[in-house]
This record gives sequence, structure tokens and C-alpha cells, in this order.
Amino acid sequence: MPTVIPIFPLNTVVFPGQQVPLHIFEPRYRQLVADVRRDEGEFGIALIESGPEVGGGAVPRAVGCAVRIAELQELPDGRFNVICRGTRRFRLLESLDEAPYLRGEVEFPPRPDDAGDEDTAERAGDVRDLFADHLGLALAIEGGWQRQMRTPADPVRLADTIGATVAAPIGHKQAMLEASRVATRLEIGQRLLESANRSLREQLALRRRLKLGGLGAQN
Repeated sequence: MPTVIPIFPLNTVVFPGQQVPLHIFEPRYRQLVADVRRDEGEFGIALIESGPEVGGGAVPRAVGCAVRIAELQELPDGRFNVICRGTRRFRLLESLDEAPYLRGEVEFPPRPDDAGDEDTAERAGDVRDLFADHLGLALAIEGGWQRQMRTPADPVRLADTIGATVAAPIGHKQAMLEASRVATRLEIGQRLLESANRSLREQLALRRRLKLGGLGAQN
């Protein structure tokens, strides 16, 4: 059944489970935060399709992610520092008036039909291995190490966690968010991971070469 929620168009893509820090300074969005805080409700973050991020007139994409406020700091001048957490995808059915901020009539899609398929489980296993490699490479670049990386067992959560974690072009992330089938989300995630892992391996190899070169110069 459609419901109405506030919509916050941004130049970012948010996934369920993702933590999103926001600095709220525009009066209309300060009002949005105050209203959501009062009602203990959700608001939607959607990638901007056209228009500016600041000042009004932004047109959001049709699929976004609802969020809840997890932490809030109110500053003396009325601004807010907020940490939100993504909860669920929404599809924007109709944009309503912008007085004082954009609201939208939305629906929340159910869990994808193919989430329990054998083919999905098989692909999820391959993608899970790639994601574990990704986390290990990212940790190694920071100078850390861990024997085993924990990754979500559920394919829906796995895809969302990859979307939230991996650095990738915003258009690819939006395509991943919009995909109705988990298999498609995982396929996109696999491509993003393969590209990101190549880049991380190159960075790690370069750092090691520079480190060895530096040691050689000191000898």
C-alpha cells in the first residue's frame, strides 16, 4: 500500500544497512529532520536525476532508500549533524509539493522472488569470495591483516553491503539499487568487485615496491 514520506534528493546512492552522515543546514531540511525526529519516522534519500543539490528544484530518481535517524547532534545555530541508517528500498510513485520540502508517495518492494533460488545461491557464493578478497585487500592497504573476513550469508544483504561498501561510479550503484532481481544485483556487484580488486592489488603492489625501494635507498 502506498505511503507518503519526506524525500531528500542527494548526489549519492544509499543502500539498506548503510550508515550515512549528513550535515543539515538548509532551513527546509532542518524542518524535515525535526519532523522525522518528532514522528520517529523514515525519510527517503534518492539520487538526483536533474537539478541542483542545494536550493530546491532537484528531481529525484524513481528508486531510492528509506533511512532512519540513528544519531543526531543539534548545533546552537539550528543546524544538525545526523547519522542515518538505510532501512529499505522505495519506489517513488508520485512527487508531491515542496512545501516546505519534497514529499513523495512511495511503495516498498517486497523481498525479491529469486532470493532463495539455487542459481542465486551459487552466484552469491562466488561474489562472497570476491567480497572477502576486497575486504582483505582494503585492510592490507591500511597495514592490517585478518585471517578470515566476515561477509553476509543472505544474498540480499550481501548485495546491499557490497553496494554500500565498494567505491564505484554512482550510475553503477544506482543500477544495483534499482535492480528488482537479486541475481542482477549480484552480477553488477561482481563486476564492481572485480574492477575494485584489480585497483586495490595495483595500489598494494605499488606501496610494496615503494617500501622496498625506500629500504634499499637507506642501505
